[in-house]
Amino acid sequence: MIRRTWLGLAGLAVCMMLAPAPGADAQVQATPKGQSPPARDWPPGWKLYEPYPEELTFVVPQATTKVATEVRTLKAGTAFMGGTIATQLLIDNPYLDPDDPFFFLPRQLACLPDGSVAVASTAKLHKEGRFKDNPYASGFWRIAPDGAITAIAAKHIIVENSPYYPVCGMPFQKSRVNPEIRPMSAAPDGSLLFPREGRILRLTPAGRVEHVPNRPEYCAAEANAPKPLFNDPEGVAQDPRGNVWVADGCRLLRMAPDGAVTTVLTPQQMCPAGEPERWIRGGFLAWDTVHDELVLSGGTLWLKAPKANYYSTIYRVTPDGTPRQVFLGVKVGASAPRVDGTNGLAIDSKGTIYFGAGVVGAGNGYQVMRLDEAKRTPVLVAGAPRPSDPDRGDGPARQAIFSTFRSMCFSPDDTLYISDSTNLIRKLTPAGRVTTWAF
Repeated sequence: MIRRTWLGLAGLAVCMMLAPAPGADAQVQATPKGQSPPARDWPPGWKLYEPYPEELTFVVPQATTKVATEVRTLKAGTAFMGGTIATQLLIDNPYLDPDDPFFFLPRQLACLPDGSVAVASTAKLHKEGRFKDNPYASGFWRIAPDGAITAIAAKHIIVENSPYYPVCGMPFQKSRVNPEIRPMSAAPDGSLLFPREGRILRLTPAGRVEHVPNRPEYCAAEANAPKPLFNDPEGVAQDPRGNVWVADGCRLLRMAPDGAVTTVLTPQQMCPAGEPERWIRGGFLAWDTVHDELVLSGGTLWLKAPKANYYSTIYRVTPDGTPRQVFLGVKVGASAPRVDGTNGLAIDSKGTIYFGAGVVGAGNGYQVMRLDEAKRTPVLVAGAPRPSDPDRGDGPARQAIFSTFRSMCFSPDDTLYISDSTNLIRKLTPAGRVTTWAF
């Protein structure tokens, strides 16, 4: 039995998940639930199995029926997701009911070319899809520009993470991939790229998980698959030529469409000894199509005197591999702009860099910053400093309250979407207004 515990806005929500013990085919007796199948029944590679009742009764969560016709305002003391909100929320998704939240722990966002937003998340099952103590679904959903939510690929949470499932090379429902992923990005064809287990994976618009490059041998069971191409991949982005760029620890790598991997920046270039202010971190990657450059952001915690500090950097890298630093922030001192880390990176239609910045001395608060590259300084766009508390508030951009960013992305119309804290997906319009788009 696998236990997972999530901390929500008002306490703990515990979800018990049984790792699936696949059964056998018609010639082999099915293995009882909760037990590993005998090794003799399982040749190397993938094998079909006898599904459990929870999979047979699984109904994919979606929100395609409008429940409102106007923006709803939740004020002080209004119940929301099991707790109370002490500040104002403006719910502008007409398909969602605040009394019946859809997402649970949305991890990563990616804005798709058609204006919709892809969300890697757990979601609550509708009543007809629930099974005992497992009321959640696992997967990737699409929020349309009008707010309707449909699944790109989803499965019952009880079947994820089993060692009996390959990581890729099949539909998401038969892959052990779950939405607990590092930052993902959208490719021009609408597929989603993200790192997983030393690999770069692609979720196609049809819901199939593929290896990048699409080589079946890398999707086999771990004992039979080749060594992963990467050590510790973080951010990933695809350029217009089809190359996939990967920040792999202290290396920047470029994978050509045919799978050939080139080292663009070496560890000596990415992490120069004794110079933390010059480290190039790739926790978040985005391709700037206006300037045809890769943008990387991240942070370095340096504990050695006399440079002990937390350094936040943003770099641009040209297609030929030439890096240049466009932002340096520190947490302590006044030698550079002070930010408590960066979390989230997005490029608007003009090629301007936006990032989420921790507010120094303000608990877990975050703000949206626009980078003035000429001055190498951040410009506040949205978010008010606040003490550490669970309150949130929508409204005018600079008065809005954010908690902790997970990811952010721009849609083609320059609306910024933000995965905030444990439950909320916020929306920042070009006109400077923050609303709650999904929850």
